[in-house]
Amino acid sequence: MDRILKMPEWAFMLLIAALALVIFLPYIGNVHLFDWDEINFAESAREMILTGDYTRVKINFLPFWEKPPLFIWLQAASMNIFGINEFAARFPNILTGVATLLVLAWIGRREYDRKFSIIWVIVYAGSLLTHFYFRTAIIDPLFNLFIFLGIYQAYLSFSKEKSPKKYSIHSLWAGLFIGLAIITKGPVALLIFLITSLIILLWYRKTIRLHFYDILLFGLSCLVISTIWFGYETYKNGIWFIQRFISYQITLFTTEDSGHGGPFYYHWLVLLIGCFPASIFFMGALKKQTGLTDRQRLWIKWNIILFFSHLILFSIVKTKIIHYSSLCYFPLSFLATVQLYRIYKGEVKLAVWQKWIFAIVGILLSIVFMAMVFIGRNTQLIIPYVKDKFAVANLGADVDWPIMLYLIGFLFLVMIISYLLINKLLSLSRLLIPFIAIIILMQFILICYVPRIEQYSQASMIEFYQSLQKQDVYVSSLGFKSYGQYFYTDRQASYNTTINDTRIIQPEPLDKPAYIVLKIHQVKDYPMLTNYTNLGSKNGYAFYKREMGK
Repeated sequence: MDRILKMPEWAFMLLIAALALVIFLPYIGNVHLFDWDEINFAESAREMILTGDYTRVKINFLPFWEKPPLFIWLQAASMNIFGINEFAARFPNILTGVATLLVLAWIGRREYDRKFSIIWVIVYAGSLLTHFYFRTAIIDPLFNLFIFLGIYQAYLSFSKEKSPKKYSIHSLWAGLFIGLAIITKGPVALLIFLITSLIILLWYRKTIRLHFYDILLFGLSCLVISTIWFGYETYKNGIWFIQRFISYQITLFTTEDSGHGGPFYYHWLVLLIGCFPASIFFMGALKKQTGLTDRQRLWIKWNIILFFSHLILFSIVKTKIIHYSSLCYFPLSFLATVQLYRIYKGEVKLAVWQKWIFAIVGILLSIVFMAMVFIGRNTQLIIPYVKDKFAVANLGADVDWPIMLYLIGFLFLVMIISYLLINKLLSLSRLLIPFIAIIILMQFILICYVPRIEQYSQASMIEFYQSLQKQDVYVSSLGFKSYGQYFYTDRQASYNTTINDTRIIQPEPLDKPAYIVLKIHQVKDYPMLTNYTNLGSKNGYAFYKREMGK
């Protein structure tokens, strides 16, 4: 540790980058892209490459107004280097993971010291969901990094330690990062930023003075960056595309999208379990802190407000998807680090109630890890209790679960018990035991569990799509949303795509063969499939073919 603390800054940052690559890079291409977000964005990138049109996001070579293009541009660049595959689709988030840990190290050292920055990096990397997060091809890691950088620059601008000028260059940087977030996922970035900033202004209304030039610099830089695409799109193709985009964002907030609903407390549970064990230490940091500088106290307030405003906002939003609350990983991990840092310095102790919650959540997770192996090895014992016909068929997949996989859950349980039995937690290495253990154990979970879980959930469907690669045929999912039929059949721009996929079930003769994938329990809902030949079913999916001219 002493050697790391004495490293030159460039060497320390290089070490963090190398650590991030070692943690996040391995095996990112060893499982298919998951339907539908991962395949959705990867398909848009693939179509950009095939058409040479990088100005508009498309799906099935038709305008797709749900997302702006920045992350998809990065995927397209990656695919141009590594080929069109899972590795290339996910690689931009590996770089985002590296950038994220570097940002945490930089901010941690700037606001506290290098030891604090090391703890923060390990706490963030040692939380469960982080490992899935940066190994996916979803937009959120980059989107959230830009928002957090914008928030931090705003904090620097609001800080009384800025120069005596009437403006702060940090306002310019804040606008730049929020503008980048807007062209990554949309205007919700500005909404999140404004909610957090306005609450801070109200909280510190007597001590913080926001200059007009700060607002002007932020607004201009944000506008310039966001119009790089939104402005060009409007100029080239008119306002209808932007109107559809905004309408879709409103729909996500007000209705459940494709069945992705859930209770108000959905994201609270996601963060408690998914960010374990950081979520346990986070709770202790919510108490009033003593012995802090005004600057540190203000930064803690920013993080508390960012956490709860974002969490409450997406608890209200009707569409509930696990990564919608992922911006909370930043303030949650920071506040957990504050608690750990104070425990290490002997200023506070881990409360008894925190130990109990740590024990309960940790033991439950270890049971879940072992239960997954038990279910995989004994599906015949579980199936009689499952009422969902599709789930029963999923469980029928022939997946090998070696008995050695029980060790992952067992070792996790040993870590939880050992940690609780340690009386003195003042050693930094002891404090970080659960985070380091999770970094190691998650490598085995991602290598051993995820490919097996995919065998149950979507592998048979993806394999069917792959069997039709580069064939000029119609392929569609029916009764459920999927983008796999585009990416994994390698649909070409030269194919006739003027017909809507759902029209292939109509009685009019088709100009080429058509294939349909349904979930087996939905077959009865489509009696019009009499002109299709049943190709069979596998692991919950039924496959049909219709000949050309029929």
